[in-house]
Amino acid sequence: GAGADAGAGADAGAGADAGAGADAGAGADAGAGADGSCLTASWSECGCGVAHTRNLASAMLNRRYIKAIRTATLGVLATMALMWGAVDIVGVSAEALLGYVWLSIQAVVVLIAIAVPFAALLYFFRRRR
Repeated sequence: GAGADAGAGADAGAGADAGAGADAGAGADAGAGADGSCLTASWSECGCGVAHTRNLASAMLNRRYIKAIRTATLGVLATMALMWGAVDIVGVSAEALLGYVWLSIQAVVVLIAIAVPFAALLYFFRRRR
């Protein structure tokens, strides 16, 4: 409710202001605070090597995290509604539908298994440069 929105707004505002100041400086330690904390806005992806002081609760109040959870939830609910419509309205049997879902899950796993070695190669070559 209001507590989550207030926390997200305060967190994003503080992070954005501090991150803008950190980017203006030069060097790898430009984002480091006096107490060794990182001042960048995206604390999970900054790569500064400084120990981050934000905890999980403040990360969960982050506006980006809330939007991602909302999008995932709406996606799952929409998929469930489509499946209900296929079974109830169109008349597809639940067993056939579950078979199609299982086949789709297997296809996604196979695609991921094929993509992982290529992603590892790209990562390796990028780090080597």
